[in-house]
Amino acid sequence: MAEVLGLGVTHYPGLMVPDAQMATVLTKTLESDRVPAKLFDSSKCFAIVRP
Repeated sequence: MAEVLGLGVTHYPGLMVPDAQMATVLTKTLESDRVPAKLFDSSKCFAIVRP
């Protein structure tokens, strides 16, 4: 028998929103006071994603 490993986010409710609003979750997270300031240090990011 074959085995199937299904990975993905097909049931994520955010996929039902218009493309223009896809980044809303990320934007809200970045604006939140609950994210520690040390996580905003871009020098720790991979070079390809650094601003």
